[in-house]
Amino acid sequence: MTNSINDDIIERVRTSNDIVEVISQYVALKRTGSNFVGICPFHNEKTPSFSVSPSKQIYHCFGCGEGGDVISFKMKINNLSFTEAIKSLADRAGIVIEEKINKKDIELEQRKEKMFEINREAANYFYKNLNSNINALSYLKDRQIFRETIKLFGLGYSSNNWDEMYKYLTQKGYKESDIEQAGLIIKMVSMIGLGIESCSLLLI
Repeated sequence: MTNSINDDIIERVRTSNDIVEVISQYVALKRTGSNFVGICPFHNEKTPSFSVSPSKQIYHCFGCGEGGDVISFKMKINNLSFTEAIKSLADRAGIVIEEKINKKDIELEQRKEKMFEINREAANYFYKNLNSNINALSYLKDRQIFRETIKLFGLGYSSNNWDEMYKYLTQKGYKESDIEQAGLIIKMVSMIGLGIESCSLLLI
């Protein structure tokens, strides 16, 4: 997973979480001189070889070799990704996470919203068609499908004119390329003589 959190926030999270306090939640630590020691949580041992330095804000196990800062400890002890560990420690310290804005992600999200919007408008078109067509409504009524069901599932009706929805959507201001990308039309290419012609075909 690519880190999307601002570097300044990461450093703030690191300095706002005292490593002794965090590790003490998982390991019984005892002060020895300027450091703290305890039983390593990452391997089986009887004699404490796990050392935590409050001045350097790091930990190290002389038995298994594990070591790092408060973030790497959180990752290791809870099996978290770097971003997940940062967010967990940020919550502990009451720090609001501000993630980097990824232009490609924004464009992709906007594209998804556009596709959803077009499909929703197409669904509305078919729904309105059904509710304004007496014959179609009568047919559904004969099949024991009533207004409540039509509204619940957003049922619709398509006329025999294949390009009506296409015209409806373009009149709403949607581009043909967007309608095609939404999967509502496909372009058929045919060769006539030496020239090439194309037309838009509605997918029903």
